[in-house]
Amino acid sequence: MSKAFRAFIFEPRSHPALDMLRTIAEVRQGPPDRRMEDVELIDAVRDAHAVFITSRDRVTSSMIDAAEHLRAIGKFGARPENVDWDAARRRGVRIVWAPEANSDSVAEYTVLLILAHLRQFVRAVEHLRNGGWRNTLTHGREVRGQTVGLVGLGNVGSRVARCLGGFQVRLLGTDPAVSRERAAAMGVELIPLPALLERSDVVSLHAMVTPETRRLINDDTLRLMRPHAVLVNTARGALVDEAALLRALEERRIGGACLDVFDREPLRVPNPLLAARRVIASPHIAANTVEAQDREISQTIEDVMRVLQGEEPVHTPPA
Repeated sequence: MSKAFRAFIFEPRSHPALDMLRTIAEVRQGPPDRRMEDVELIDAVRDAHAVFITSRDRVTSSMIDAAEHLRAIGKFGARPENVDWDAARRRGVRIVWAPEANSDSVAEYTVLLILAHLRQFVRAVEHLRNGGWRNTLTHGREVRGQTVGLVGLGNVGSRVARCLGGFQVRLLGTDPAVSRERAAAMGVELIPLPALLERSDVVSLHAMVTPETRRLINDDTLRLMRPHAVLVNTARGALVDEAALLRALEERRIGGACLDVFDREPLRVPNPLLAARRVIASPHIAANTVEAQDREISQTIEDVMRVLQGEEPVHTPPA
């Protein structure tokens, strides 16, 4: 039986919510083993009423203009930065996402990276596998008593503050959208970015990418950090000038980096950051838990279905 709508999912997903979507739409998915080229995607979305994306692929103005039936763009996860919002608004295409679906998972993973770096967990595992023992391994550091600077105090940053609260750390934060009173309620001292970088033992990024925050961490800001400090990024790769970070690591101007996101993804190897000492790197998996993926997919599909049927989304905040 012919369905009222057609939906295309860029990066394939398998989830019970897809059965719900199939009650109103014919659902097609991209190939599981590769990323489609833009010219392929333009052809794939041409007859779609809705498209679903992750952070991997970009929805360009050319794609939006080619899809004359397009009504909704759904992002599995946080607010999309890989969509041409102006083109979508011109066409009246609604953009929906699941703003808090993965916040707990990303916050937990951020704390995991901080602990792993301070306790030299990855190095210890490799050391043992290579025949070493504890007497030939440098001691790690406790989290207790460290000063942690949070760049961004939104859904994830605020949860990182909550998770770290039990470790008896000093929490600093910077976020133009957060009042001093609200930060204090999180146990965070709100200060300007330069002061945060100068005072922190750990700097953890939780900001959105905007013209003001793109390459926020660069040669100049890295020079403000302490020689032993670690930079943690589970937010967006574009927040960091990766060439500047590599220079800071090679010149030992900072103590290390924990990176789950990169400027260009998937990351191509070999990559000098992966070979740098005092770097823990992972393939953008902070949100990859069973619970977060379930919420991301379910909430996004539910909201897209509402838009297709002329209703207002319930999970997506006003843009």
